[in-house]
Amino acid sequence: MKAIFFVHTHITFYVSKAIIKSLNLRSQDYLFIKSRNYNNILEDVNAVDLSEINEKLKCLPYCSFKSRIELIKEVDEHVESASDGDTFRLFVPHIGDPLMQALARHSKCHEVNFIEEGANCYSKEFFRQPGFSIKQMIKSILNFVDVHRKSRYGLYKQFEFEKELKGRLGRYYTISHKGFQYADTQNVVVLKLIPEELDYTLESDAIIVLEAAIENGQIGDQTLYFESVRQMVDSVMAMAGGNNLAVKFHPAQSFQVKEGVMKIITDMGFTPAVIPSEIPFEQLLLNSKNLRVAGFTTSLLYYAKLLGHRVISYEDLILRDDCFKRFRTYNDFDLKGLLNS
Repeated sequence: MKAIFFVHTHITFYVSKAIIKSLNLRSQDYLFIKSRNYNNILEDVNAVDLSEINEKLKCLPYCSFKSRIELIKEVDEHVESASDGDTFRLFVPHIGDPLMQALARHSKCHEVNFIEEGANCYSKEFFRQPGFSIKQMIKSILNFVDVHRKSRYGLYKQFEFEKELKGRLGRYYTISHKGFQYADTQNVVVLKLIPEELDYTLESDAIIVLEAAIENGQIGDQTLYFESVRQMVDSVMAMAGGNNLAVKFHPAQSFQVKEGVMKIITDMGFTPAVIPSEIPFEQLLLNSKNLRVAGFTTSLLYYAKLLGHRVISYEDLILRDDCFKRFRTYNDFDLKGLLNS
């Protein structure tokens, strides 16, 4: 039986590698399904890039059953070819994604396991049972129709999907004892990330790590966002007592936002250096000691704390934005609680 790992970020890739090691899988026993054009996998590793198909699936209206079924057939052909027609165990971060659901509902998917991907596995929302509402009732009806049309995507939340999995639910894999704390603890496996040699030298007095809050619609007031960045930089550099500041941008951040952040830093008299997106920040943390890391609400701050670095969150600065307040009500990732634990 094959093991299929869905990877689209550095953390999902390195958690997958830790699972592969813990399960003693040989190279012929597993393959990666790549999305978001993730490019940190060596060419000689068995991998299938479904980034383009996934983007098409995401852009389809929910009721576009015929188009979705045609795309799912393409997914199945790729999976069948890469897995030699074997049954498989699936390892995915969540199921709020049409491609992940299509893989989980594949006729040859024997087991579904969930792996760490940032804030998801630290949030109550991941496991919260939805209450009754007209919207929920309509969704349930559409889900019923959709299942019978075999387009294999039902807009399920985690709780609903686990009920559907019945005997196929496997385990939860995380790198922290705080991960998946609302799941059945007997099914939670805590692993350590595997350090790898990194061909990159970091020379900075501090690092700020940013998420794509504006691009994802989590921030309504861009002026407040940039002012919050300025206040964060001023505070962290005062503590660092230096002049060199490294910046880790999110891959989804726009050129305009990046340019605005860099201008703030240079206008304040500091020397900024951008950490390239292809450099896995998790590996940078594993290969360094006692870094000073700051940010707003990205899960990378928790990973930095977990791996022994000095961390401070400036989330309170952007909590002044009403749009972000609403987002945090839904996405109840308690970063401060994790940093103080």
